[in-house]
Amino acid sequence: MKLLKLTDLIIPDNRQRKEFPVKEMEDLKESITTKGLLHLPVVRNDGLTLVAGERRCRAIKELSAEGVDFLYNDEAVPIGYVPVSLLSDLDPLEVMEAELEENTIRLDLSWQDKARALLQLNELRLAQATAEGRIHTAVDLQEEVRGTRNGAQGIRESLILAENLDRPEVASAKTQKEAVKALRKIKETEHRAELAGKVNLRGIKHDLRLGSMVDLMPTLPDSYFDLIITDPPYGVDADTFGDMASTGHNYKDTWEVARALYRITATEGFRVAKTEAHAYAFCTFEHFAEVQAEFDLAGWTVWPRPIIWNKGNGMLPRPDHGPRYTYESILFASKGDKRTLLVRPDVITMSGVAKLLHGAQKPVDLYIDLISRSCLPGAKILDPFGGSGTAISAATATRCEVTLFELGKENFDICLGRLNEDALDQIELEV
Repeated sequence: MKLLKLTDLIIPDNRQRKEFPVKEMEDLKESITTKGLLHLPVVRNDGLTLVAGERRCRAIKELSAEGVDFLYNDEAVPIGYVPVSLLSDLDPLEVMEAELEENTIRLDLSWQDKARALLQLNELRLAQATAEGRIHTAVDLQEEVRGTRNGAQGIRESLILAENLDRPEVASAKTQKEAVKALRKIKETEHRAELAGKVNLRGIKHDLRLGSMVDLMPTLPDSYFDLIITDPPYGVDADTFGDMASTGHNYKDTWEVARALYRITATEGFRVAKTEAHAYAFCTFEHFAEVQAEFDLAGWTVWPRPIIWNKGNGMLPRPDHGPRYTYESILFASKGDKRTLLVRPDVITMSGVAKLLHGAQKPVDLYIDLISRSCLPGAKILDPFGGSGTAISAATATRCEVTLFELGKENFDICLGRLNEDALDQIELEV
């Protein structure tokens, strides 16, 4: 056992560790006094300059000042001294250990290099623990590197990222936080692709019904659907827009009628939704509070703010008196403790449909975005106001099954045409 006087120990000024929390230092001192010193500090071949183990040396200095001795390898260490190892005395594995310990606290390293060093150090500690019949965890690594057993999530993230640095999206991230986001997105995409691969597309059966949702909703079974996504009449007299709309709205669109339809959607929808389910209902911003009230009364938990679809273009109801209408509102509601699958903004910027088949037609990619937030492949979706059948293409692309109602025969024929599309070839699924 090589002993070095604490007064002779040289701790370089450029050491990166600057903070030594009192509680963590007290915990380390208690560990040294009760269990003995487990790992020797390492000094350069001059026998004086510290390479690794500053926390241990500081803890030993405090113990010495308090007149407390300790053991190393069952031998008593005199007060005022610290046992050390010289770099030249270490075998290649121990040299690597000292270098890794040093690298994990250096501030000048990139997050990528630091993550690699942490992974190597963790693998070394795992091998040592296995050889000694011990268990090593990320919490142990956290204590060694950062001086505390609390908050090991950052260490765990570093280890996971180090194992995924072969992924360009991860390796090119500027910060560890950005890398975590990039890896999470990759994992989500892979997870959804894996799930989708287990679903036989030919086995997906959409259920299209011609008729009024007022008559058809009561025929549906209880607790069946994972998601309700629909675009009811807004109650803004769209059927009277005439030349202001590029395609006519061939349905009655008074607020009195629309409110009754929203009420049925909310109440019957709550009944047919599973114990944990989501709902997306398009509505005009002017009536959002009233639609929200209908869903609240039906038992849904409504997100307090609407999701905004920014479509970038729109109609001019009174060109000489106000701005163009370029956005629409989407009510989002939950039943039970249903969680979202993806965390995305409440503003979706996406162009509208260039060639409308229906006056209120929404882009398929918009429905895909909403469905992807809430549904895994194989989910059951209900659209009580089918329109031109956007939900059919979106459900096919996301490997879900949709039950769709449409009152108008002309629109229903458009919906039937969707079944003949190869939606997966035409739609890029964003996950």
